[in-house]
Parts: sequence; structure tokens; C-alpha cells
Amino acid sequence: MVRIEFKEMEEYFHMEDVFSPGQLIRTLEFHQESPRSGLEIERILEKVHIENLVSYTPNFTREALLLVNSPRAILRTTRLKQEDFLDFIRNWLRGSEDRIKFLDFSYPCNFSEKWEEPDLSEFNLKEWDPERRPLVYTDMKLGDIEFKGRVDIERKSDGVLASIINIHGRALFRVWPSKFILI
Repeated sequence: MVRIEFKEMEEYFHMEDVFSPGQLIRTLEFHQESPRSGLEIERILEKVHIENLVSYTPNFTREALLLVNSPRAILRTTRLKQEDFLDFIRNWLRGSEDRIKFLDFSYPCNFSEKWEEPDLSEFNLKEWDPERRPLVYTDMKLGDIEFKGRVDIERKSDGVLASIINIHGRALFRVWPSKFILI
């Protein structure tokens, strides 16, 4: 596991000098923040392959989110917005990458305000069908996550199915392991 504490970084220290292009990292954790941490995260994500990405830094940027290509990514204490999650979905739909399996991220929201569901109509959503995919995803750290009654989305380029849960301040995105053809 590689753990990066951004507050402890020196001015002259550059993350891109530490990692080799294409390097595989099993688990990479980002913690704290610094004035440069957002840019450093983007540079790392452009350069290496990460199996398990965990971030606890508010400086995880929209650009970094769009670069995530890890099988599992957990993003906490971000300043990302609900619209950034929608951009992530749009990006996934346009692409053909196959590494992402599970994304879970929190975004700030005011709990005293009325929650409004995001407009997902542009994504041609399908209702969950128990004949097409499992009900539960079991995450190695989070345990069982039930996707019943949630919406499914199909990537037209290859027929891959993903499920979306977007609740007050938290978004989950699960790509299912088999290709499905939704009729």
C-alpha cells in the first residue's frame, strides 16, 4: 500500500518523479490537502494503474475523477459536486475502458435543504431486472450493497451494464462483470 500525506510534502517534491509510467499499485491512499494536491493526483492518475484507490483529500478534482480507471475507488471528504458524478457517468458511457468496477464517493450537500434527485433522463435508464444481474454487490471493505430498485445504465458501445445509486451526498456506481443485452 502507498499512502500519500499531502501536508507533509516538501515544495520541491514532485509525485510524477516517484512513479513509473504504467506502474501497478495495489492500493493507493491520498490524505489531507496542500495547494498542489489536486494537480499531483491528476498527474499520478495519468501515469499509473491503481487497483484500489482511496482518497480522503478535499482537493480531489473533477479532472481527477474523470481520470479514475481503477477497479475500485472510494473518494471521501471531496469538494466534488453531484454534477461531477454525472460527468463521470457521461465519460464512462462515451468510453470503452473496462477497469472500473466500483466507485463510491461523497460530495458536500446541505442536509437542511430539500434534496432533489438529479436528472438522469439523458442516460436512457433501465429498471433493475433480477434476470439480468445480481441484487447485491459485496465490497471488500463496505460489505454488501443492495442495488434493488435502483437504475441500470447500458453502455451502447459494448453492452456493459452499470448501476447507479445517488443519495443525499453519496454516489455509488457499479459496473457488472458480464455484458448484458437489455431489450
